[in-house]
Amino acid sequence: MNTDSPIKALEVLRAEDLFGSDGFFYTGVQDEMQKQTLSEQFDQVIILFIDMCGKQASHQQMLDLLRSTLGRFDRVSFDTEDAERLMGNFEKIMDCIGLESSDGALDDWMYGFDVS
Repeated sequence: MNTDSPIKALEVLRAEDLFGSDGFFYTGVQDEMQKQTLSEQFDQVIILFIDMCGKQASHQQMLDLLRSTLGRFDRVSFDTEDAERLMGNFEKIMDCIGLESSDGALDDWMYGFDVS
């Protein structure tokens, strides 16, 4: 894995307003305190992935990190739209690092089981 490209992609992602309105269907996290907390927590997740890319982590290590960082977020505390946004943001991380599958981790978090 070329470490420069994933790290740069993650840094670009980190600079985005990941929990704001998309201008179309998603209105963003409505509670400003919750949005700030969620943004800070997700920022820490991205930093962990940047660190793992710098260490040239294996595919399995990236999957393990994905699963463990998903576990930091309590699914029942999110409404469906915000949970889908969080899951979509994890998919963006996967795109940045070239991880094609979460091996069911995203489905497990979102639905409580692997739907595939």
